[in-house]
Amino acid sequence: MSVDRIRERAGERAQDFLLHEQEYMLGFVEAEQSNPLTRGLGEAARRDAREAVEMIFCVDRVLADTFARCVQGEEYREFAARVEKTLREGGRLVLSGCGATGRLALNLEASWRRAAQRMAAEYPQQAQLLRRLEDQVVTIMTGGDYALIKSVECFEDYAELGARQTAALNVGEGDLLIGVTATAETTSILGTALAAAKAGAKVQMVVCSNPEAVSARLTRAREVFEREGVYALYLPCGAMAVTGSTRMQSSSIEQLSIASAMEEALVRIVTGKSSGTDYAKAFTELMQQLLSDQAVAAAGDYAAFEAKVYEEGGLITYFADEYLLDVLSDTTERSPTFVVPPFVPEGGSGEPSWAFVKDPQRSTEQAWRACLMHEMRCISWTKEDYESFGVKVDPVPKISAQDLLGYRIGCEEAPAREGGTAVWIGEGTPCPSYGAHAGRYAGQKSLTLEDLGVKTEKTSMKLFEHLAIKIVLNTISTVSMGRMGRLTSNFMTWLNMSNKKLIDRSTRLIMQESGLTYEEALYELMVSDEEIAAGLPGVTSPAQRTISRLLHAK
Repeated sequence: MSVDRIRERAGERAQDFLLHEQEYMLGFVEAEQSNPLTRGLGEAARRDAREAVEMIFCVDRVLADTFARCVQGEEYREFAARVEKTLREGGRLVLSGCGATGRLALNLEASWRRAAQRMAAEYPQQAQLLRRLEDQVVTIMTGGDYALIKSVECFEDYAELGARQTAALNVGEGDLLIGVTATAETTSILGTALAAAKAGAKVQMVVCSNPEAVSARLTRAREVFEREGVYALYLPCGAMAVTGSTRMQSSSIEQLSIASAMEEALVRIVTGKSSGTDYAKAFTELMQQLLSDQAVAAAGDYAAFEAKVYEEGGLITYFADEYLLDVLSDTTERSPTFVVPPFVPEGGSGEPSWAFVKDPQRSTEQAWRACLMHEMRCISWTKEDYESFGVKVDPVPKISAQDLLGYRIGCEEAPAREGGTAVWIGEGTPCPSYGAHAGRYAGQKSLTLEDLGVKTEKTSMKLFEHLAIKIVLNTISTVSMGRMGRLTSNFMTWLNMSNKKLIDRSTRLIMQESGLTYEEALYELMVSDEEIAAGLPGVTSPAQRTISRLLHAK
């Protein structure tokens, strides 16, 4: 393609976005702002990994103060009461999320099911009740469970696809759909909420951006938040440690807020009394431990180690048991966030993912079942199905259960990875079967709560263990990528433009780095994307390519 044609197409695409996608220009949203506590994060990571780890943990420490205020508020108390009432009356909690929030929803469902099973052993007289309760929490993951391993980003922009997933679960009267979206505007999640409300279910939105402000600007948000029977829990956590990276602080406070309400309801229903857990105090204590010299040093040194492995062309294979889903969530999110090789299915082509995760005890099929704690909820829609929904998708995404099983997360051998390092993730001592698997790898390490010197508050859903591992993995993956130059200050400069929100975020990043107007930055971004599509040599991240080109021109 000629240079003139590339620029012509870029101009057409930029103009089309400016004219028709104004509702995806989200610079006003809190979660899309830059956090002053992490300015210079990328440069700090390259200088000293421990310093960068501490910068991120400090943002999470502020988050603990925010949560302490939220749990004292009327909105949270009403939310917790709504959760308990729904469960007592036999209704379902339907957790709806997309990307990072979808993964946290799946994690909450799995943790809930494990807690119910553990409590059935502890309270055998309540076993029948607990079997019923176990099935009263289900998840709608945008794009189905397949999106746990690889984001189905095109789904995010379609309310109708969210509505179809809601209908497939027969959500209706007596149910409470909990829509989780940091920005309060994710189209697919709003689609699930609207469909649930129309079907007679109650809807509880859990958001980290002011729903009134978002509704004032965006029609799709207003249609949901102003509807009768829709409630909002607003968790004002502010800017992420990495600008717009809602896999970090916003998903942490959402996970904590929803899990604490669910867990308290479970204990009260089964035992007739409160759990006695002070969730705000426990989270504050967790963050104080993570900011200790031992934890900062252990996390920082591990991040530096992992970056060195990748720089030398090596691979990391994480092994986990109960925390497999936590590890899987973080490793999945690295690919779109930092433009690193995605997971490759069995028999697939392409560069192997820098990091992967495996269960040392179970076959792949058993591992997926143990990880999710439910039968796979995947999507096998045809092209005709999408067209009947009014959605044009080309090619049709392969996101069925069979496609998901192609990712071999079980105990099968992985010769292509065994020249790298095996890393155990968990609370402490590895499970017995780990040693035999790790012995096939060139190197072995561990990254556990025990290594970090962290002892968490014990709860029925193991809420704080899961939260601690999530925060640590998010921090380590961010710092390791920062050491490899994939952060500029606290912005992701290496990211894919796989949905409209990311086009806008990339544009705003280019504005900040270049001084261009929004319109100019958007045009230059589209030029880079067209160059990549045309196969021209250079960086394959449109945002990073644009910044490099513009700064070089200066």
